[in-house]
Amino acid sequence: MNDTQVQSYSIKGFFILFSGQSISLLGSQIVQFALVWWLVQETHSATVLSIAAIFGFLPQVVLGPIIGTLVDRWNRRQVMLLSDSIIALATLVLAWIFTIGSVQIWMVYLIMFIRALGEGFQKPAMMASIPLMIPDKYLSNIHGLRQAFYGGLQIISAPLAALLLGLIPTVAILLIDVITALFAITPLLFIIIPQPDKNQDRSGIGNIQSVWADMIAGFKYVRSLEGLFILIAFMSLIGVLLMPPFILLPLLVTNHFGGDVIDLGWILSATGIGEVIGGITLSLWGGFKKRIITVMTGLIGIGLSLIIVSVLPPAYFLFAISAMFLGGFMSSIINGSQVAIIQACSTPEMQGRVWTITGSMMNCTTPLGLLIAGPVADLMGIKFWYIVGGIGSVIIGITLMLIPAVIHIEEGRAKVS
Repeated sequence: MNDTQVQSYSIKGFFILFSGQSISLLGSQIVQFALVWWLVQETHSATVLSIAAIFGFLPQVVLGPIIGTLVDRWNRRQVMLLSDSIIALATLVLAWIFTIGSVQIWMVYLIMFIRALGEGFQKPAMMASIPLMIPDKYLSNIHGLRQAFYGGLQIISAPLAALLLGLIPTVAILLIDVITALFAITPLLFIIIPQPDKNQDRSGIGNIQSVWADMIAGFKYVRSLEGLFILIAFMSLIGVLLMPPFILLPLLVTNHFGGDVIDLGWILSATGIGEVIGGITLSLWGGFKKRIITVMTGLIGIGLSLIIVSVLPPAYFLFAISAMFLGGFMSSIINGSQVAIIQACSTPEMQGRVWTITGSMMNCTTPLGLLIAGPVADLMGIKFWYIVGGIGSVIIGITLMLIPAVIHIEEGRAKVS
């Protein structure tokens, strides 16, 4: 098989894999919606929602660098296969707990943590495989397409979950996630995913010193990319500012706008529509010649959307839906371009480590932000953090434009020393 045939096979394999993962993600989003709404109905507490989100972030923040090192050492197809299976099993356990009527808030936290741990392995393995299956020149387009698909799933999942909550018990919704997980697992049994060239032993965790050396090498590699390192530092602030508004959205709908589960479904659906259109736009357009300019523009845009939401009175819920549509659009623009930058700046054999290290560094401050945002929102009102997040995002977007190392971030790929 020649290089052209291998590349064509890999591209087809990617779309088969991506399709299965998308179906599985639909089930996961429905479950996530159902669990968040259950927590809202049980507690009506911003602090409880913030803690739930923290459990979803902890694996990536705490274990991310180690996970990335192992993903670069292990077979990425097998990593995805095992991760998807663990996520499905955790959901099945939670369904059993709901069936026997013994569910408690701490149990939901625990299952969220286990699912997040599985996703912590699955996502970097998937992301690290993309540059080996898709040519570099199409990365922005592919990630724009990914964002469009994921936004489309949110359009479907939010109102569908709201509808299902009124028709079937929570345990049945959990079982939907188990069934859709099979669509992610089955293709992994047959698809060949290319692996990067390895010039040293990658036998797993048996050699702890070797794993540690690989992880340190990953940190040094990321640090050698000056523009990327600075970008990561600023994006860690974005995690503090932007994550709480999206986590607290159910309470904004219920407490400020006086809405119900259907209204929450509509506003999440509008966000998803924005993500679809933003993803399609990025897929067709590819962004500015300097992808980092696209990221900065998205940061300013999403900041403006949150500022709009923060000043709306309760009677203007339709305007809030429009503002969140803008936020979803800009989210796709930011995420698709940012991922393409990270992948374009790093070599294939470092992709797993670079992805998880950058993810850990960008998200390491998010739990702190959520710990602060929950009690502050309970004390000062839900809208307060929308003002803080919106203004902060605009300031960071403008500031990044003034840093030469960030503006020229893509003008070279670091070598593995």
